[in-house]
Amino acid sequence: MKIDIPKHVVEHEVLGTNIWEKNTSGIHYNDGYTGFGTDTPEYKVHTQTTGEANTFLQRSDAGGFGNFFIGQRCDGTIASPTATHHGRTLFSLEGGGYNGTDWVESAAYWRIRAKVDGGTWAVGDNPTEHIFAITSNGTTAFNEILRIDENGLWFGTGIDNFDVNLFRNGANVLQTNDNFVAGSNFTIGSTIKVNAILDEDDMTSNSNLALATQQSIKKYVDDNSGGYDYYDAVIASSDGDYTSIVTGLATEGANKSIFVKRGTYTETANVVVSNGQKVHFDNVVIALGSGYKVNMLSTSDSVFTGKLELQGDGANCQLLDCRGDDNNAENCTIRLTPTANLPMVSDTRVVYLDGARNRFNFIGEGITFTSSNAAWPCSVISTNCTHSQINLVLDTMTLNGGTGAASFRGIDAYNDFNIYKVLINDVTTTTGNTGRGVQLNVGADYNCVTGVSRGCDSSPVTDGGTGNKTGEVAV
Repeated sequence: MKIDIPKHVVEHEVLGTNIWEKNTSGIHYNDGYTGFGTDTPEYKVHTQTTGEANTFLQRSDAGGFGNFFIGQRCDGTIASPTATHHGRTLFSLEGGGYNGTDWVESAAYWRIRAKVDGGTWAVGDNPTEHIFAITSNGTTAFNEILRIDENGLWFGTGIDNFDVNLFRNGANVLQTNDNFVAGSNFTIGSTIKVNAILDEDDMTSNSNLALATQQSIKKYVDDNSGGYDYYDAVIASSDGDYTSIVTGLATEGANKSIFVKRGTYTETANVVVSNGQKVHFDNVVIALGSGYKVNMLSTSDSVFTGKLELQGDGANCQLLDCRGDDNNAENCTIRLTPTANLPMVSDTRVVYLDGARNRFNFIGEGITFTSSNAAWPCSVISTNCTHSQINLVLDTMTLNGGTGAASFRGIDAYNDFNIYKVLINDVTTTTGNTGRGVQLNVGADYNCVTGVSRGCDSSPVTDGGTGNKTGEVAV
């Protein structure tokens, strides 16, 4: 049986034209809240069920674009919209339980919210953020635990208080402000694996799978190399307290410990060493300006360690002048590199030493002089020390030109009670001159010379003193 219901009845009784209005776009209602399953709606659309799930269902076929929930927001009015500002909520999915007195933002609450981020929107500048929030046990306050914005994926314990950031565009893949825990291995790339972070001051585990803490690295370096903390000042071409050795030693003064980083330092003044200074040279070259030297004329109790090279023409051919007591450079190798073919002066000596209880190590290689002067000897080391130890490695020292009877010597000694350890090879001169390895002059008594001295024009060792021991020199 077919029953025809008049159109006006449908519009009035079914569509409720006294409540709903109809136009070509559909039906609408503008005057308040709409309830489904409740006669006291509290929202624009309020559904309520008893004894069954409150379910929304939308289906679409292959011709559609899928199922969407869309939220759009503007400032101003719908009729006259303006750009949305920072902090505005665009869309939110929320769920909450009854807290005993109310439903709204109750003790058990869950929220997923999309918000505007980064300022006023403009064309080509529309940043947003996606926020996930819950309420923690014992509180009704929202606790934001995850945010997605233009800077990446953030995990945290509250709004703007994040502990972990997974960057999308940044250089870091992971940034954490708290403990990071990763199973049994943390893999970097395809081959590097880390299974522990160790705080071992002595690095005794020697593991290739463990990272060291900053504290343990610092302690290990300090214990095994002294560390810069041991020193009062650092001299370096950059990142130091001084860039000049002359300035650093003079400014720091007596009884200071100074570290000189490796490199070449050009100095246009005498390098003056103060009493009690302890200087470590980390493979350092001092290129002395013309007429300058390392000046230790009244220096005592200084300590040199490391590796040092002295270059230049020196002060009257002299690169180092030490006349104090108790200076210790036995753990420092000092390489002497005077300018080639310097002319002999009245008293040519690359190094002059005086005082008591001094210890030095010197290396010379390919040292050459010219224009012999018969009035004074020419020597690499001229020493008036007593109770001291001098070590010299000298390979080829040559005097070029001249016909006078000049004396050319590796070590020229004038005082008593010293130990000289030598490796001397080839002290040669032109015709009429005398090349000697070690010269113990009259008054140089009770000294001990050991080592090798060979290839000298005149004599490997010349002994003009009393009680000296020279028999253990290979010639």
